Amino acid sequence: MPCRGVGEAMASRRPRLGLIGRLLMAVLGSFLGLCAPRAEAGGIPLGPFEFYPSVSLQAGHDSNIFNQIDEVRVADRYLFLRAPLVWQLPFHESVWDLSYIPGWNGYQENNSLDGTTQEFGTRLFLAFSSGSTLEVLGSRLHDYLNTTAFDPGGEVSFGDSDFTLDTAAVAYYHLLSPRQGFRIRTEYTALHFDQTVAASFVNYRDIRATVSYVNSLGETTALFVDLVGARQDQERTEIEIDEDRSARRAIQFGMERRFDRQDRARFHVGYEELTVANTDDAEFSGLVARATYGRLLGGDLRLDGNLIREATASVFNVNNFYVSNRLLVDLDWRPGSRFFYRLSVDLTRNGYPEEAQQFCLSAADPELGVQFDPSAPFDPLDTPCLVVDTDEPPNGLADEESPASLLYQPEIIGVVRRDRQFRGRGAIGFQFSRTAAVELGYEYLTRDSNMDPFDFTTGRLSLEFRFGWSPDRELI
Repeated sequence: MPCRGVGEAMASRRPRLGLIGRLLMAVLGSFLGLCAPRAEAGGIPLGPFEFYPSVSLQAGHDSNIFNQIDEVRVADRYLFLRAPLVWQLPFHESVWDLSYIPGWNGYQENNSLDGTTQEFGTRLFLAFSSGSTLEVLGSRLHDYLNTTAFDPGGEVSFGDSDFTLDTAAVAYYHLLSPRQGFRIRTEYTALHFDQTVAASFVNYRDIRATVSYVNSLGETTALFVDLVGARQDQERTEIEIDEDRSARRAIQFGMERRFDRQDRARFHVGYEELTVANTDDAEFSGLVARATYGRLLGGDLRLDGNLIREATASVFNVNNFYVSNRLLVDLDWRPGSRFFYRLSVDLTRNGYPEEAQQFCLSAADPELGVQFDPSAPFDPLDTPCLVVDTDEPPNGLADEESPASLLYQPEIIGVVRRDRQFRGRGAIGFQFSRTAAVELGYEYLTRDSNMDPFDFTTGRLSLEFRFGWSPDRELI
């Protein structure tokens, strides 16, 4: 029997093993019932591993490093350094990956933003001769600029404090018959900020479980049904809101088709309910969907696209979530010459369920006017509000550089927030060799919100040098 799940083909690369490694994996494969080996060219042989070291250096200019409104935008030059290191151990249609990506960010004028990043990751994929598969994933990201790692819809426009994002997942696929099987996947995500900053995101722990029934329509196509359950516990230090726990329930239907080992199309659509603080009524109930398409067109042009509709956790005002609708398209064209071209487009529309409310300051002294103590917590639901009938901000909120100034925005009270965001990037590169390339790119990012304080426009010009090996693509 071929080593694949129902309607799925295995897509992992299989670099060549040394003699001792092949003997050891042959014994292990015989014991576990793994499939027959298949080898391909890879990175640098390092014992039984294939080693993929690389380094990238990106220099550029950002016209709005904090993604703020035009009146207070700050421009600066930057230098980013990354050094991904990947170890890969392939054995008998299975693979074990280890990765470590250290990084450094530097700015010419705003030196307070200089800092380091780290990412650790591991992946174990086992494919059994019975057709079943087991996958175990784990990663830890320590960063402060890459807010899209936990906020895909772009609510947080700039990371104002260091954060650690831990993820882990276990997925098991079991073959019931030549055309039927089921898949169980559990995921754990934990986000933690190293320091408390007003108007920032929240710490949370998220556990999600998915049970899928899969029915094959052939070697390359499968239908599936997903039942999803999840729970998220939040820790909001600056904004003390009772609704600190949420639960999700969803049922989804989908189809997947693989064109070859690298290209596939996958689509699922379903109904999801989101409840908060153990209430019976769903705060969100509606359509969720995700479509993914990736294929090599004509031999030189690769197209990757994603269409997503999902509800994402929020800390804006009294909103516990926002609904994000996104369209992402990536084009990578590599004609016969050494030049290559890339184009990326990301269209996002975010919608919030609740009208913005007047915040209530718990550190208020009526005799002195409304004073704000950044170290004191405040509660927009339980603390009595001190309504200010004036066009000027209260005492203690006038400093534009203070995080507290973000809390006094009378023009947004009673308004339901709606954001439209566009990100476009174009790049031209030159491939010196299989392991060396240079790329010149420009990125344009803009957000148009019905709340003026959240509008911004950013332009980023970058020049990047890359050298090394990558397990994900033939060229660096």
